[in-house]
Amino acid sequence: MTQTTTPPQQTEPGDTGGWTVHDSADLYGIDRWGGGYFDIGPNGQMRVRPRGADGPSIDLGEVVEGLRERDLCAPVLLRFNDITEHRMSALRDAFDAAFGQGTGDRVEVVCGDGMILELRLNLRGTVVAGETALADLLRAAPPRRRRCCRRPPRARRLRRSPST
Repeated sequence: MTQTTTPPQQTEPGDTGGWTVHDSADLYGIDRWGGGYFDIGPNGQMRVRPRGADGPSIDLGEVVEGLRERDLCAPVLLRFNDITEHRMSALRDAFDAAFGQGTGDRVEVVCGDGMILELRLNLRGTVVAGETALADLLRAAPPRRRRCCRRPPRARRLRRSPST
């Protein structure tokens, strides 16, 4: 059974009743969904770290206040391209760790709407069932571009009118 804790009621402005930033992070489970990209800052505001847990942070409360100052209101979609770049780098690093240095450079990442949609492996060589290693096929292929490849729009299908 999951137990949830609610923040204490404030009796005076600035009184947290002993509630801490850690309590808020625990209540909202940020460590379970934030992936190192989101946390709560010392001021109690949600932060995003587009380059990962060790990168600089952006206070989302300040972002929202800046939007209000510009007369922009919710809903607003915020995209942090650095998160996609950071994830692409992590994917390539994982290929390097699994298949050998440089194999991550043979992975093309296809993106759309700020999301990673596909991974395309550039392979070269002859495949012999039970004998050919994926690492060998990756190393034999030329590197792919490092940036995110945009998925081309789907071709429009033309309907033919029935023959008369």
